Amino acid sequence: MWHVNFFAVLISAAIVFVLGGLWYAPWAFGSLWQKASAPLSDTMKKGHRPQVYVVAFIFALVAAVMFGIVLGPNPGIWKGIIVGLSVGFCFVAMSFGINYLS
Repeated sequence: MWHVNFFAVLISAAIVFVLGGLWYAPWAFGSLWQKASAPLSDTMKKGHRPQVYVVAFIFALVAAVMFGIVLGPNPGIWKGIIVGLSVGFCFVAMSFGINYLS
Protein backbone atom coordinates (compact mmCIF):
# COMPACT_ATOMS: atom_id res chain seq x y z
CA MET A 1 0.00 0.00 0.00
CA TRP A 2 2.97 2.33 0.40
CA HIS A 3 3.18 2.81 -3.33
CA VAL A 4 0.05 4.99 -3.19
CA ASN A 5 0.66 8.67 -3.90
CA PHE A 6 -1.14 10.19 -0.92
CA PHE A 7 -0.89 13.71 -2.31
CA ALA A 8 -2.78 12.51 -5.41
CA VAL A 9 -5.30 10.79 -3.13
CA LEU A 10 -5.98 14.04 -1.25
CA ILE A 11 -6.31 15.99 -4.49
CA SER A 12 -8.65 13.35 -5.94
CA ALA A 13 -10.86 13.32 -2.85
CA ALA A 14 -11.02 17.12 -2.85
CA ILE A 15 -11.98 17.15 -6.54
CA VAL A 16 -14.73 14.58 -5.95
CA PHE A 17 -16.03 16.65 -3.05
CA VAL A 18 -15.98 19.92 -5.03
CA LEU A 19 -17.58 18.37 -8.13
CA GLY A 20 -20.36 16.91 -5.99
CA GLY A 21 -20.99 20.32 -4.49
CA LEU A 22 -21.08 21.92 -7.92
CA TRP A 23 -23.36 19.19 -9.31
CA TYR A 24 -25.98 19.74 -6.58
CA ALA A 25 -25.67 23.53 -6.52
CA PRO A 26 -28.99 25.30 -7.10
CA TRP A 27 -27.70 26.91 -10.33
CA ALA A 28 -26.63 23.50 -11.72
CA PHE A 29 -28.81 20.45 -11.09
CA GLY A 30 -29.67 20.94 -7.41
CA SER A 31 -33.05 22.56 -7.93
CA LEU A 32 -34.06 20.01 -10.57
CA TRP A 33 -32.93 17.15 -8.36
CA GLN A 34 -34.94 18.46 -5.41
CA LYS A 35 -38.09 18.81 -7.52
CA ALA A 36 -37.74 15.32 -8.98
CA SER A 37 -36.91 13.57 -5.71
CA ALA A 38 -40.29 14.07 -4.01
CA PRO A 39 -41.44 16.56 -1.40
CA LEU A 40 -38.58 17.88 0.67
CA SER A 41 -38.35 16.91 4.30
CA ASP A 42 -37.61 19.55 6.91
CA THR A 43 -34.03 18.27 7.11
CA MET A 44 -33.48 18.75 3.38
CA LYS A 45 -34.98 22.23 3.46
CA LYS A 46 -32.56 23.30 6.19
CA GLY A 47 -29.51 21.70 4.60
CA HIS A 48 -27.23 18.95 5.79
CA ARG A 49 -25.43 18.87 9.10
CA PRO A 50 -21.64 19.37 8.92
CA GLN A 51 -21.12 15.68 9.77
CA VAL A 52 -22.59 14.72 6.39
CA TYR A 53 -19.87 16.68 4.61
CA VAL A 54 -17.12 15.24 6.81
CA VAL A 55 -18.29 11.66 6.19
CA ALA A 56 -18.69 12.35 2.45
CA PHE A 57 -15.08 13.56 2.30
CA ILE A 58 -13.87 10.51 4.24
CA PHE A 59 -15.73 8.24 1.80
CA ALA A 60 -14.11 10.08 -1.12
CA LEU A 61 -10.70 9.52 0.54
CA VAL A 62 -11.38 5.79 0.95
CA ALA A 63 -12.40 5.49 -2.71
CA ALA A 64 -9.33 7.42 -3.86
CA VAL A 65 -6.98 5.28 -1.75
CA MET A 66 -8.51 2.07 -3.11
CA PHE A 67 -8.26 3.37 -6.67
CA GLY A 68 -4.60 4.19 -6.04
CA ILE A 69 -4.01 0.67 -4.73
CA VAL A 70 -5.73 -0.90 -7.74
CA LEU A 71 -3.80 1.24 -10.22
CA GLY A 72 -0.42 0.63 -8.63
CA PRO A 73 2.64 2.84 -8.99
CA ASN A 74 3.05 4.92 -12.16
CA PRO A 75 -0.02 3.57 -13.97
CA GLY A 76 -0.02 5.91 -16.95
CA ILE A 77 -3.00 7.77 -18.34
CA TRP A 78 -4.48 4.90 -20.39
CA LYS A 79 -4.43 2.43 -17.53
CA GLY A 80 -6.16 5.03 -15.34
CA ILE A 81 -8.81 5.65 -17.98
CA ILE A 82 -9.44 1.96 -18.64
CA VAL A 83 -9.57 0.99 -14.97
CA GLY A 84 -11.73 4.02 -14.13
CA LEU A 85 -14.23 3.28 -16.88
CA SER A 86 -14.26 -0.41 -16.01
CA VAL A 87 -14.90 0.20 -12.33
CA GLY A 88 -17.45 2.91 -13.12
CA PHE A 89 -19.40 0.68 -15.49
CA CYS A 90 -18.98 -2.76 -13.94
CA PHE A 91 -19.45 -1.81 -10.30
CA VAL A 92 -21.07 1.60 -9.97
CA ALA A 93 -23.48 1.51 -12.93
CA MET A 94 -24.48 -2.09 -12.24
CA SER A 95 -25.09 -1.28 -8.57
CA PHE A 96 -27.30 1.66 -9.59
CA GLY A 97 -29.10 -0.61 -12.03
CA ILE A 98 -29.89 -3.10 -9.28
CA ASN A 99 -31.15 -0.32 -7.00
CA TYR A 100 -33.41 1.17 -9.68
CA LEU A 101 -34.99 -2.05 -10.97
CA SER A 102 -38.29 -1.38 -9.25
